[in-house]
Amino acid sequence: MSTPTPSTKPHILVVIENHLIGMALGHVLSINGYEVSLHQHPQDAISFMAQHSTDLILLDTDIPDVKGCQACECLRTLSQQPNIPIIVLVNADNTQVIDDAFGAGATDFITKPIHWPLLSRRIQFALRAVSTASQLTRLTLHDKLTDLPNRDFFIEVMNQWTHKLTDPNKATQFAVLAFDVDRFKYVNQSLGTQAGDVLLQAIAHRLRTIAREGDVIARLGSDEFIILVEIHAKDAIDVIAARYFRSLIDAYDITGEQRFITISLGIALAPADSQEAETLLACANTAKTRAKKAGGNQLQFYTADMNAQASKRFQLENDLRQAIALGQLQLRFQPKINAENYQLAGAEALVTWQHPRLGLLSPDDFIPIAEETGMIVAIGDWILQQACLQCAIWQKQVAHFHMGINLSSRQFLQHNLPTQVAIALQNSQLNAKQLDLEITESLAMIDVQHTTAILNQLKALGVNLSIDDFGTGYSSLAYLQRFPVDSIKIDRSFVMSIGTDTATTADEKIVTSIIAMANSLQLNVVAEGVETRYQADFLRQQGCNTLQGYYFGRPMTVNDFESAYPELYNGNI
Repeated sequence: MSTPTPSTKPHILVVIENHLIGMALGHVLSINGYEVSLHQHPQDAISFMAQHSTDLILLDTDIPDVKGCQACECLRTLSQQPNIPIIVLVNADNTQVIDDAFGAGATDFITKPIHWPLLSRRIQFALRAVSTASQLTRLTLHDKLTDLPNRDFFIEVMNQWTHKLTDPNKATQFAVLAFDVDRFKYVNQSLGTQAGDVLLQAIAHRLRTIAREGDVIARLGSDEFIILVEIHAKDAIDVIAARYFRSLIDAYDITGEQRFITISLGIALAPADSQEAETLLACANTAKTRAKKAGGNQLQFYTADMNAQASKRFQLENDLRQAIALGQLQLRFQPKINAENYQLAGAEALVTWQHPRLGLLSPDDFIPIAEETGMIVAIGDWILQQACLQCAIWQKQVAHFHMGINLSSRQFLQHNLPTQVAIALQNSQLNAKQLDLEITESLAMIDVQHTTAILNQLKALGVNLSIDDFGTGYSSLAYLQRFPVDSIKIDRSFVMSIGTDTATTADEKIVTSIIAMANSLQLNVVAEGVETRYQADFLRQQGCNTLQGYYFGRPMTVNDFESAYPELYNGNI
């Protein structure tokens, strides 16, 4: 009974000097369903513990030339199982030994002479308590949905790995890979949270499949995952990270269909970037954020300058949360011109931010932050309300005046969007047909069914609908016929080169084809990015309906807009 054999039975390590009592203990425990290893001296038990594991230790404190409490403390220290039960056998009249034993790490005691049925019950309940504690610990340190380790577990492992960085005898390098799913919230909103959970479980399964031996994977929360990878050379992480990246963006079977995702992945290296667990995690997340900001579907290594940029972005995000309440957001309006007679047709509303320290910020400076944090919903509603009020004022002067508003992706995914538009129209008393709502082509194609449903609800209000940045996405003639849209806006990238030294015949042919297609579908065509008279004349000759660009005016405040174009009210340019 000295060496355990592989078994599903609980194993008990017995340390007792009296051989006969030890044999009796072994026999009783064996017939009660336990595997037993019997040792007469604590040193033998200590040697055993160095090579084997056990489920419970039964230790006699009355061993000649050995202080049982010291043996208890030593066994507790050597054990790789911090919750292992240690039951000590003590003389009934020696309460001091009992106190000392508990101080040394014992979890229970039983007095001698041994009461065999009581001993059996004590062991049974001790093992049950450990099992319950282990289950609770697993629940505490593992994610319930994916059964992957959670953040607490991961940080604990990272702390162990970073500790090795300071030991010259255990010199090592490792990498932290942090990633999340691009536009994961859209998956929940369009397919449902259950489908989102299925996707997360599928990602966890794939991570287990592709993880190398020794890699540590965990789910930090929502769609955020983390991987800990030991490396032996910096160039090795390039190969490892690329392998993870390629595997994770392969198709997933979700709701019976093949679904493709993209991820943003950030990488931090230890000890190069830091030797602290939390700092390394922050560095990897910073690199991940940079990858996402660059458009997603890519991986980025952390660099030192990212910290300063991340700090600046964090401050900007905090300031933006107060911008609406403090009246710091301002609308600017870029004129839209009727291509047939060059009369003012309307304007597109664009938001700027008069920052108290940084001055005037363009939409490119803060709208991506608003999109990522969800603040764009409140900002978008504010733009909608204010632009409708201004349009109602200008409509009194120019009856055919139209106001264009670009809807953000988050705003478009809000189920109450039609209600918000109806409220804005009612509050401003604006005729619905004077309001042009624009969504980008790429946004329209994410979920055609959702797009069609929302556009139909908006169309029922009487507003005009437009596909923005046309030519840069994946829409087809069939979808244009399906969507209840009134116009398309040719992306500026196709317009700006017309009539310049960099122009190609292909540019003009693309624009001509888009206009011809739109005209065949009886859709109005708006060209943005018009910077020269040549471009304006070319577009008009091809049948474009509305022109927009710096040639006619940059985005302006209300006062500047009215000052710059009063003659347009008389039909002159």
